[in-house]
Amino acid sequence: MSAQTSSTPPTTDEQAQPRRSILEVIRSPLNLLALVTLVVEGVLVTITLRLENEDYRFYLAIAMVGVLVLLTTVAFFHLRSGGGRSASAGGPPRPRCGFADEPLTIDVFVAAPMAAHDDAQVYEKSRAEVMRVVTALRAHTRGFVFFAGEGLASKAQFDKLATVASDDLRRVAASRRVLLIYLVPKLSSVLVEVGVALCLGRPTLCCVRRSTDLPFLLQHAIKDKGIPASALEVETLDDLVAEIQRSGMAIFEAIPQTQ
Repeated sequence: MSAQTSSTPPTTDEQAQPRRSILEVIRSPLNLLALVTLVVEGVLVTITLRLENEDYRFYLAIAMVGVLVLLTTVAFFHLRSGGGRSASAGGPPRPRCGFADEPLTIDVFVAAPMAAHDDAQVYEKSRAEVMRVVTALRAHTRGFVFFAGEGLASKAQFDKLATVASDDLRRVAASRRVLLIYLVPKLSSVLVEVGVALCLGRPTLCCVRRSTDLPFLLQHAIKDKGIPASALEVETLDDLVAEIQRSGMAIFEAIPQTQ
């Protein structure tokens, strides 16, 4: 008795699989162009092989070369115009920071912990010390020096303020340089501001007691010559004010020039 082999007919999903594979590849104009080239060349080759007239074969061979030249030229100008920059390996376009094109209207953005202070007296003392830094900077630049706490003399005023994150990040993006005051390591929004500044290529000077007080990645950023960040180690804000009074805007010269 012979064994009978039964074959299961392909399902709808299995039949559609080759089509899905092709569609997954065609995710950019260049991929579509390559597919069209292969199809056109395949059709021309098939026609050429079936023709008996040598003259027609010659003309079709010329047509094949012409199609290749035309499609190569289209691909070249597509890439040159930047058409292939937004997608990576046929994937979706890379997201772009919405603040990248902000005009540079702020000379120095001073980032210092504010919300991180729970005690009202500590807040007011810290704000007064940071304002001394702001005043020292303004004596050495004609540009605008921004500090979010300047108009918020008390913690009660700060707590009542309706904070809009996009406004704060736009100010970071609109700054030519950023000064981080981080003498007491705290979980603070200033770390987000510095991260945005570095992503946008804004020169950033981190004022700390020890560089190791910075978060791990920022510790390595200030050592990386490809990132516009540097550290200035000071014990107190009095030392920072004295350094600004002595050197002026030259305190930012230690930041690597990456542009």
